[in-house]
Order: sequence, then C-alpha cells, then structure tokens
Amino acid sequence: MLSALFLLEQHSTPAPEQQQAVLQQVLQLRELAQQIERILDCPQQLLSQLYQSLQRLDVAWQKIDLLAGGRDALAFLDGKYAEQDLQQSLLQRFGIGATPEHAVQYLSGILQAAPELLLHYRELGDLLNQLLSSWDEQTFIALLPDLRFAFTYLKPKETAHFAEHMAQLNQMSSLSLTVVSSEISQTEMLQGVQLNQQLVQLLQQQQLEMWFTQEEQA
Repeated sequence: MLSALFLLEQHSTPAPEQQQAVLQQVLQLRELAQQIERILDCPQQLLSQLYQSLQRLDVAWQKIDLLAGGRDALAFLDGKYAEQDLQQSLLQRFGIGATPEHAVQYLSGILQAAPELLLHYRELGDLLNQLLSSWDEQTFIALLPDLRFAFTYLKPKETAHFAEHMAQLNQMSSLSLTVVSSEISQTEMLQGVQLNQQLVQLLQQQQLEMWFTQEEQA
C-alpha cells in the first residue's frame, strides 16, 4: 500500500491522456484501503494515509479539473471535507465566471468517483442547472460529447432521479434523463440551416431539452 501511495504521488502533473488512469488509481487505492481496514478492523488508518498523499498533491491537482473533482467528491464522502468545503469548491467550479470546459471536466471527475453525490447533495444539482442554463447553443453543442460522457457514470435509476430534480428546478414535468449514443456528429449539427433541427433531435434523444427551455422563452 505504501509503495502504491508513493507511486501515486509521482503523478502531480499527469498529461491529459493519463488523467483518467490516475483517477482510477485513486479509486482503486481507496477501495483497497477500505477492504484491508475491514479485514484488520483498523478503521481510517490506511484511508488517512491515502488522504495524506492526496493532500500533498492538492496544489498541483487544483489545476487539473478531472482529478480535483474526483478528489473533492471522495473527500466529502469520507468525511475529510466538511459541507462548507465542498460548497466552496462547487461555487468556484460552477459559479459565476466558471469556464464551461473546466466545469464539465470537474463534473466528470465527481461522477466518476462518486455519482451518488449528484443525487444526495442537492446543491450540486442546483449549481449544475444554473451553469447549464447560462450556456448558449454553441457552447452546449461543443461540450455535449464531454457532458454525455460524464453522465455515463450514472446508473439508470440515478439518471431518472437526477432528471426529476432537474425537472422540478425548471418547473417542468418529470422526464427520464438517459445518456444515449447518437449518430449525429458535431460537424453535422453545426451545418447551416439544419443546426436547430438536429439540435432538437439530439436533445430529444438525450432528454436534456429542459436546459434550453428557459432561454427559448426569454
């Protein structure tokens, strides 16, 4: 375990193509620590060592949205972050002035590490809804593949519960938020007069059209 933590700490600035693997390594180390603690009846000992390693990576990982999202989600679940700490991080990533590209990467880290957080911590869903409502169509289309990928970490029931929350926030009827593949490419969606038709078709398939309703009514 100690050698694995040492190796983890060598990934302070992983290349973009390595970041998913590094987050998976963190998740595997956490699961291993919890399993050993249950077997040896030594709660929090190994897990604390993991978070000590993550603390040493904190400054560097603050600049890597995917890893920051995963770390923040796990730290909250494991009692290393207070609710106030998590709320501050979410406001920084999803609040006024948040960069859409960075926000989606941060969300992907959260959902990969702890998808249940989106359901049980309502402030996350509220801030996400506000963020998405602030995007124009071009931004949404550009980030849709990454957004769709982020939501693949939700199970069908989790997706349905999240969609219900989003529907309530937007004063709409309940609908199921299912992340499905589409044959429509970004290039096709951006082609001339077909943009709006293809956008509507894709959003109907994704059942994410609620996030544009308010803009259309404005």
